Amino acid sequence: NHFTPDARDSQGVTALHLACQLAPSEKGGGAIGEESILALTLLKAGFRIDIRTAGGVFIPPIAPGGQSFAFGGKETCLHIAARGLIPSTLKMLLEKNADLSKLSGGGCTSLHVVLTPRDSDGSVWEALGGEPGAIAAPRKTDSKLSQLFLRAPSGTVEHLRDGLGLSIVRMLVSAGVAVDTKDNNGRTALMQACALRLEDVT
Repeated sequence: NHFTPDARDSQGVTALHLACQLAPSEKGGGAIGEESILALTLLKAGFRIDIRTAGGVFIPPIAPGGQSFAFGGKETCLHIAARGLIPSTLKMLLEKNADLSKLSGGGCTSLHVVLTPRDSDGSVWEALGGEPGAIAAPRKTDSKLSQLFLRAPSGTVEHLRDGLGLSIVRMLVSAGVAVDTKDNNGRTALMQACALRLEDVT
């Protein structure tokens, strides 16, 4: 049987992108995590780790109760695993030398993506598509501090108040992700954490 590594759909999504968003099994698994085995297999088969998606896309579950998939514009596998809070896949990608400097369509590092607030259902709204969510435009007369808070996106950050979210942040920072890279709205990951009052992160 022959297949083409990195074959993409109309939105630039590869099988590896999908594999990197597989949710962990409820029953757990081995040291690598069952959810990471498919991604590792695809990498060994020749799929490239730093290919970016094209546009934002949502793929609904194939079967009732199944997993849906959502990708932001120009996201790499690292963005996808980080946003999905999948530590075993993220760890595997970092060990395979995934490029921490790759930015999404919104100019976001993988750390920006983790720090993005989510809707009440846990989905990331600002990272999907090209434009951010409802963020007030700062005025020239605003102080730098007030401009920072006006640029802070709304939504819930509960995923960053538990051990899993913080472990993802620590994993990325320890691996060397830049905390001072500005996204397309002029926010660094550190500014975003401060604006969201995430003391444990800052």
